[in-house]
Amino acid sequence: VHGINLAFFITIASIILSLITNSANYTYGSDLSLGVIGWFYNKNSQSLILVLLSMICGAYSLKQKKYYVISILIFVALYFNATKTAYISLIAFFLFALFYSFVELKSKKKVFYNLLLLILSIALFKYSPTYNNSQIYFTDQINKNEDILNSSNDNKGDLIDPNGNDSNKIESPIDGSDIIIPPNNSQILKSYDTLYRSFSLGSLIDTFGLEKVLKKYNYTKDAFILSNARTKKKIAASLIYDEENELSHLFGFEFTKINSISNKNGVTEIFDLENDFTALFYYCGFIGFGLYIMFILYILLKIIKQIFINFKLILKSTYMIWLCLAGLLLIGAEYTGALLRRPNANIYLAIILALTYVKFTYINKKSLE
Repeated sequence: VHGINLAFFITIASIILSLITNSANYTYGSDLSLGVIGWFYNKNSQSLILVLLSMICGAYSLKQKKYYVISILIFVALYFNATKTAYISLIAFFLFALFYSFVELKSKKKVFYNLLLLILSIALFKYSPTYNNSQIYFTDQINKNEDILNSSNDNKGDLIDPNGNDSNKIESPIDGSDIIIPPNNSQILKSYDTLYRSFSLGSLIDTFGLEKVLKKYNYTKDAFILSNARTKKKIAASLIYDEENELSHLFGFEFTKINSISNKNGVTEIFDLENDFTALFYYCGFIGFGLYIMFILYILLKIIKQIFINFKLILKSTYMIWLCLAGLLLIGAEYTGALLRRPNANIYLAIILALTYVKFTYINKKSLE
């Protein structure tokens, strides 16, 4: 724990120094200049690392006077990180701190202090880099959708069988809407080809064929879906998976296959999956994915069992922070990614899981009194 606390201060110091020396990396690129990650490179990994360091350091300093300074550092670091994961974790942490200030510490001063920081975290959201980034993306996709509607004279007709036959009506697993598979019309397919290539889907079309790509996307023309990089990578993995044999389904397909997809001009794109559990399923197959999940579930079930045996654990912040953090990180691994498969990030997860196992296996009875 002391090492993790030290890592938190080193990380904060490096971010401050990067700002002072004007050498900081932005979470969302130099063009937008949104969010600060200091001298670190991968925004997703650094976001999750910052979250776990902040929450552990904050929880273990909650009973001390230095918590007032540390909580401000946590607020600033997560607020200006600009990722949704960091902002959700910011609110989650102050909810955690508020709860244990009340039930464990019974400190009116810290209850008021954490309540104030929680209110500020919620109230200042509209002024945060996270909100600004979301608004820029949302506005851009709205404009793209309007352009698609305006440029397509037969937009609705593209999705309806002119014979009125609804037998091929299906539910899209991407956006949940009911759609009609369009008839095999060369003019319509050409319009789809042009549209999908405008969203940088040319590599998938040239490699797997337009028909397969359209089916995976369920013939959608929604700019939010077509421009989503994570969706694009998942579909690329699914297309490769469909062409693989049963052995690959059991043990996964080679990583190089997803990073060697090229368009007709010979330009190769990187389709490495960002969502970690999805990536593990495709790269490691049913067996590898199952073993990984079983290992994590064993530790989580061990924790839950101990909580049922020693219900007082729920009232102790230095115990429950590990369970809360483990859950938050595992959700973040799929939602944010770049945690389970990056050594600079999964080393922290390995430490967290190991410490959590030890903490809940060898419980200090005196600490529960």
